[in-house]
Amino acid sequence: MPLLISGLALWSLAHLFPVVARGRRNRVADTLGANAYRGLFSTVILAAVALMIFGWRSALATPIYQPPPWGSAVNYGLMAVAVLLFAASYSKNNLKRIIRHPQLAGILAWGLGHLIANGSMRSVVLFGGLVVWALVAMVALNRRDETWKKSDPVPIIWDGVLVAISTGVFFAILFFHPG
Repeated sequence: MPLLISGLALWSLAHLFPVVARGRRNRVADTLGANAYRGLFSTVILAAVALMIFGWRSALATPIYQPPPWGSAVNYGLMAVAVLLFAASYSKNNLKRIIRHPQLAGILAWGLGHLIANGSMRSVVLFGGLVVWALVAMVALNRRDETWKKSDPVPIIWDGVLVAISTGVFFAILFFHPG
């Protein structure tokens, strides 16, 4: 469990640093150079993911609550939403006119779905921790950026492309995801 918690903490701190300490982040990026900063950030995030993976695998699946019988079905639905939201943050679509932080909302849906479907301590730590991080990040970003300038509308075809691609990605995840 210590590796899992360490990875989650490293992930959260690395992602929150540029949001809550923008001036310091800019000074570090200026000192290192933009590419070196990106490389350092990427390395820290990869280390965090590795810690979370190894931490998950090494932690016992100690049950702390019994997931509901419908939890798995709800998880699949929330996973489809999560993939759609995550993809929406990288494409032209009208969803970004409704949801300010689609990527973080996707992580929120993903985490909540997994919490409903899994009742182990390691699930609560990982998925609950990422849900809390996503919520904190949304609040911090909203405070930092204050006003939300919504993007201009795009042709509805782009929404169809988003749905088609995210549906394909969702089914690929189902195919390759263990358990």
